[in-house]
Amino acid sequence: MRKLLYLFPALLVLFCALEVLSRFEPFFSSGRRSPGHAEVLAAFADAVLRDHQRQANRGKPVFFLGSSRSLAFGILPFAPVDPLLSVGEKEMLAQFDFESRLALPRPDLASQLLVLDRLAASGVRPHLIAFDLSPFVLYNSSLTRERLRDGIFPEEFLDRYAKRLPMATRLQMFPGRNLTLVRYSFSWSRAVVRLYSGQRYPAPSSLAAELLRNPIVMAPSLYDDHPSEDLPAAESATAQPMFQEIQNTIFSSHDPELPFLGLMGEILDRLHASADRVVLWIAPVHPTYRTGVYAALEDPGIFWSRYFRSLRAVGAAELPVYNGYENLNRCDYWRDISHYSERCYGTLTVALLRCADEPKACPFPADDRMPYAPTPPADDRQQR
Repeated sequence: MRKLLYLFPALLVLFCALEVLSRFEPFFSSGRRSPGHAEVLAAFADAVLRDHQRQANRGKPVFFLGSSRSLAFGILPFAPVDPLLSVGEKEMLAQFDFESRLALPRPDLASQLLVLDRLAASGVRPHLIAFDLSPFVLYNSSLTRERLRDGIFPEEFLDRYAKRLPMATRLQMFPGRNLTLVRYSFSWSRAVVRLYSGQRYPAPSSLAAELLRNPIVMAPSLYDDHPSEDLPAAESATAQPMFQEIQNTIFSSHDPELPFLGLMGEILDRLHASADRVVLWIAPVHPTYRTGVYAALEDPGIFWSRYFRSLRAVGAAELPVYNGYENLNRCDYWRDISHYSERCYGTLTVALLRCADEPKACPFPADDRMPYAPTPPADDRQQR
């Protein structure tokens, strides 16, 4: 028992000594630290913005930010050959310079805010920012909580927005922010690779450079989509596993309390300050997704009413909002049940630009109701 009384203070002294040493570069160089999500993201955002500045004067800059649904705007260089667009619409799009590389697959609110911070620091001021409203970003708080807790965001970033975070999250962030050792991780797999092959894992800056050198390629010849009526049959074998995967990942912590709504408010404030015009838009999903995912979480009417009511509380109603489901009248093709086809993004962009020109034509959803008509039960559809 007496040995244990001596052991604890000794371990505490050892930890404190290592903590002090870890703050000196010769002992724990930054090259040994695993590149964090925020480091990679900030470096990539800076690289994209530098690249955009080098290629300036190509037209009024329009940035598409948000989730993976905004990445598909990368198809816009092919707008001149889009058969769904009129000559006048093609001439309209030719006046703009479109940038979609800063949209994030499976984002969290803090990461989206970090991208807007990097945009503000770059001095780039877009003519328009179109930001997609993805319900899972707000409803699934686990990604935001985990990334904040891990201490991977810059100190000045966390200090600026700490007041918007729940107290429980601030307490969870304390070790990662104040103990250097917590921010270092050891990976046996990486150690083995380094030992036997001499291979180094790339630093955040080189990861960003690699993403910049090899952007996502989009072209009409690469379309892999289906008309709406064909999609359920095309995905019949994979629909249920996909639903389960979505439930286990994207909506694994569906949280009606919306603890990080304050960060959404900061995002909207940043959007206001970062561009001449801002348009929010609701990305459509296939009816199969609505009935298989949204309806499985809770009543869709409650799901959407709470979502829009919460957005209204942090100022979203002051901005024009385009309902992406309206674009289905012009183009109803899908890459999968969760993603609208790239072939539809030309007409979608035209609609967003018109919303920016006439904000009153795109008001915030009235009565906070769901953006699409309820899907009738299968029996009713068969009778019709």
